[in-house]
Amino acid sequence: RVKDELNVALNAESDNGQAWRFLAIAYGRGGNEGMASLALAEQNMAEGNYREAGHQAQRAQKLLPPGAQRQRAQDLGQDAKRQQDQSQ
Repeated sequence: RVKDELNVALNAESDNGQAWRFLAIAYGRGGNEGMASLALAEQNMAEGNYREAGHQAQRAQKLLPPGAQRQRAQDLGQDAKRQQDQSQ
């Protein structure tokens, strides 16, 4: 239920790092480590922490089954690397 409310908020405001963090906590408490890592990758991308975003995206890719969420983790990992390379 909390996850549903947070997802509604994030659909309207996808760069809300705080909401991504709360969603990660909700997934973690529910035992879904893959989705928790994906949400942390989203949080760190929104906050400009590209190194940590890449780390969490890689972790999510290892934990998530094939599908849209794993693909999103892969995309985030690539975006994080691109942002890191541009800032060097």
